[in-house]
Amino acid sequence: MRRLTRKRPPAHHCCCRAAALFRAPLLSPGGTSRFILLTQAPPPRGKVATLPRDEEGKPPLGIEERDVDARRPPASNQAFDAIIRGGFRSGDMRIASLLASGTELVCVLGAGDCLVARSHECDNPEWVQRLPALSRPTFDTSGPSREVDALVRERLRAGRPLYEVNEALLVKLAPDVLITQTHCEVCAVTPADVARRAPASLSRRQVVALRTGTLHGILEGFLDVAEVIERREAGEKLVAEIRARLAIIRERVRLLPSPTIVCLEWMDPIFGMGNWGPEVVAGSGGTDLLGTSGEHSTTTPWEDVLRADPDVLLVAPCGFGIDRTLREMPILAAKPGWHDLRAVRAGRVVVADGNRYFNRSGPSVFETVEILAEILHPQEFPLRYQGRAWRLYPAREGT
Repeated sequence: MRRLTRKRPPAHHCCCRAAALFRAPLLSPGGTSRFILLTQAPPPRGKVATLPRDEEGKPPLGIEERDVDARRPPASNQAFDAIIRGGFRSGDMRIASLLASGTELVCVLGAGDCLVARSHECDNPEWVQRLPALSRPTFDTSGPSREVDALVRERLRAGRPLYEVNEALLVKLAPDVLITQTHCEVCAVTPADVARRAPASLSRRQVVALRTGTLHGILEGFLDVAEVIERREAGEKLVAEIRARLAIIRERVRLLPSPTIVCLEWMDPIFGMGNWGPEVVAGSGGTDLLGTSGEHSTTTPWEDVLRADPDVLLVAPCGFGIDRTLREMPILAAKPGWHDLRAVRAGRVVVADGNRYFNRSGPSVFETVEILAEILHPQEFPLRYQGRAWRLYPAREGT
């Protein structure tokens, strides 16, 4: 999410945003097929049937039951085996996604059964983990935040890749569409990772830049991806539903007090949340004290957090789920001035699932508007996401 001069440490996730559309032929063992490299395919979340409902019984952001079937995997293990043999649904488009948000978007648009491969980070919906993984990180991402940050900086200085793509498997699977991203080389696989040591059978041309870093850019990315995978009508309906739902939330919070908040997306070193983060805060009726909408996230001195002294402190590290974040929270709690913060004294320090809801540029990021609305206005919004998308820190009985 940050520029090379101020890189964010990655975790295992993919908080990726989009950036370019590459069209080209992919010469596969069986012949020639269209090869499209998309950047910024955003994501939805697991099965719609499990989503919480509003007062009218609607899932978040107007995502309807009709989307559930669109996320189903191929009907049998034989279908998955056929993917490797190159015999899976030969008459349909074949899609390989190297972006978690891209995988989720493909599924919510009704093309999940066209997926033939995924990245190591793709985990939603759960069944996609049965697909062949085309990528892996080239360093250990399981260590503490500072250790991961150091490894990333070391590899970037040396010009070494952060991710490795199995090009041989990629060619064997012969996808018609390949989804990746160019917004952040730390977050997920980029076109450069695909091209590095790529076989002669891979070529690219006609690069078309996509907008990113903002909620509007994400929605535009939805439409671009929907067009390429021949799901234009589904994409337009999804975007219209999301915009309508966001308008409803804006109206509900319009006359409410606007609590101040600081959002952190890395703990050691500290990174304040940028990109669409401040827009999400504004849409949920809050005031972001440190983030700048549309700007890359960057390192933030702890003294800035102390001076901001927000009503709410939200910690949602890039690529971390709640449990991993909780394990590292003592790093923050040991910093000077921690107990003097207004949010700490009021019991409004929040640990959130950054990997699923805050760092991926897909449909789930629009659920994040609802998540923040209930965090910032607990008297006005039912706490549907507490416990699975966010928790108070330190955990209190019943939370």
